[in-house]
Amino acid sequence: MSDVTTVSLLDGYFKYMFGGGSINVIPQYTKLLKMIPFESAKALGRKYIFPVIVSDEQGVTFANDGSAFTLNGGISMSTQEAEVEGVEIVLQGLISYKAAASAKTDKQAFANILTQKVERMAASHARIAEYQMLYGGSGARVTAATGVNATTTVIDISAATWSAGFWAGSKNMTLQFYANNDSTLISSGADSVFSVSSVDYTTRKVTLTGTATGITALNGATFTGGGLYLYRNGAKGKEMSGLDKICTNTGSLFGIDAALYDLWKANNIATSGALTFAKVKEAVTASVQRGFMGDVTVLLPPKQFDIITTDQSALRRYSDKGKKGENGFTEFDFHGTNGKMNLEVHPMLRDGDIFIIPNEVPLKRVGSTDITFQRPNEGGKFFRQLDGRAGYEFQSYSDFAIVPEKPATLTKLSGFTP
Repeated sequence: MSDVTTVSLLDGYFKYMFGGGSINVIPQYTKLLKMIPFESAKALGRKYIFPVIVSDEQGVTFANDGSAFTLNGGISMSTQEAEVEGVEIVLQGLISYKAAASAKTDKQAFANILTQKVERMAASHARIAEYQMLYGGSGARVTAATGVNATTTVIDISAATWSAGFWAGSKNMTLQFYANNDSTLISSGADSVFSVSSVDYTTRKVTLTGTATGITALNGATFTGGGLYLYRNGAKGKEMSGLDKICTNTGSLFGIDAALYDLWKANNIATSGALTFAKVKEAVTASVQRGFMGDVTVLLPPKQFDIITTDQSALRRYSDKGKKGENGFTEFDFHGTNGKMNLEVHPMLRDGDIFIIPNEVPLKRVGSTDITFQRPNEGGKFFRQLDGRAGYEFQSYSDFAIVPEKPATLTKLSGFTP
């Protein structure tokens, strides 16, 4: 019947409004999604495999007597195969029969509903993917849990691993916690899942609800040794290795051992005390000392960016020729030993971390697809009718992981007062 809203009709409207289903408008705060290019790769089995150079050519001979000297022989560069598994992320969106019916009777009303839904899903998916690219495999730390009642508790996030950008809009996000060995789940089954009720950004406290059994287990956990590890529900062991994991790795990562190949090890710089611009410059020098020369982007959390810009403002001299003076930055450039340093704020960075990335990015996003609303292997199809429910479902989907081509050019700076 022509007056029936069908999946095909909804697919047609979606394609008319949003094209092929790719997310084209990436939020400004998702800097890594913009910075790191996506490369579609063919998986061999479950993994994407590609060669990387882990040592240079070493077949050199020296002479100073003008003779027909004997060459020492060639020592070729070494390559290893990196093995990367793409990480699938799926975000579900629902549209009721009543809302979908407006596609037949009031196209503008349906367009308004769908546009709002798609825009929020796109932003949410991009935020989730961005945080994965930063901290996949590196859980935030929880230093205490204080019970409110049988099914409510308040947790404290450590100052160094607090990320205001992660917690923004987090109400109803579900979480799991692991003991300070980062392997033992707190409670089990449904009791191990906790829901965010509210967030206090000033005190870094998050109010959670859960089952009575789960709340009792969380309150009674051991918080020594840095505290518990926090992950999104079901994410532990299924995340990509984010920038933090790459920069702090000292062993095997993507099938290559950094203990054997120095070029596979990034620069993990620990400092102390208050952050200064001089400390940032010293961290940039770490990659220069390992052979890198070129422009870099320095990503800082908002709190530390303010400290650095204040530091820089104190060094500026203003002319008295004009009637109005202006100051302040959203980003700024500085020339150092490497070349140009572009300092930018990243709202999803943890307060205790700074990352330094060459502008000729030695990172890539490898997988089967970037973020899209199109159902895999079903060109032009976006919706499906729900089983046993009065509505339709559509999804945003991505399948990729970030991988480093030259970890030795990447740097993490931490240890300063968060």
